[in-house]
Amino acid sequence: MTKRAYRTFQSLLLALLGLFLLSRIWNGSIVFYINRRFVILVLLAGLGLMAISQALLRSRPGEEEHEDHHEMDDSHEQQEHPVEHASFSGWNLAWMTVPLILGLVLPARPLGSVAVANRGMNVVAPLFFPGADQTVLIGIPPTQRNILEWMVLFEQAEDPDEYAGESADVTGFVYRDPRLKPGEFMIGRFMLTCCVADALAVGMVVSSPEADELSENSWVRVQGEVYAYWLGEQKIPAISAVSIAPIPEPEQPYLVP
Repeated sequence: MTKRAYRTFQSLLLALLGLFLLSRIWNGSIVFYINRRFVILVLLAGLGLMAISQALLRSRPGEEEHEDHHEMDDSHEQQEHPVEHASFSGWNLAWMTVPLILGLVLPARPLGSVAVANRGMNVVAPLFFPGADQTVLIGIPPTQRNILEWMVLFEQAEDPDEYAGESADVTGFVYRDPRLKPGEFMIGRFMLTCCVADALAVGMVVSSPEADELSENSWVRVQGEVYAYWLGEQKIPAISAVSIAPIPEPEQPYLVP
């Protein structure tokens, strides 16, 4: 492949990659993959790729003037600059298209119960994350606490039973944990610190006569009373459901500390 053709396709691919990143920010699906506080970095990356693409195109005229000279001295250049000559292989461009093709072909969707099957559902709160302060969480009205906040309270309490009887109102996806009994399911969310690579699934047990009728991975809002549930040797938060209502998947499906 000639240098001119290589530069043309290279700049086109960089521009397409930049447009792809910007389009994911525009339609909001970027938060399916990264913590929202890093969106600005993706924006800068997309704009940077566009700028590099333009710079490559603008560098072409100077290159064209010397291209005939390079072709005439091809044998000499192969001897003195073999690495540079090999760099214009079309295979380099082919590898650049892989992330673009995958991004366009694979549907944009957040992690769900399928990912839990591979990573497992955590019923114990992470040791460290922003906001893991029991004194602060106690001050939050019970119906405004999310799944992770209930887990932290139970993890840090001397006696988790002190929260028994409090009202809970949480949202999440349905997960069928094999450790649970009939009439029970896990309501889960993913906690995202940086990106989906470090996402952590957290969940609470829900007991209800309707439990076995719910579709796995469907999103629900559960209201009811909290109680302490023994799962193995661990006391974890559970909800005796009074109401279970199907809801659409939220725009921000992850819990972001």
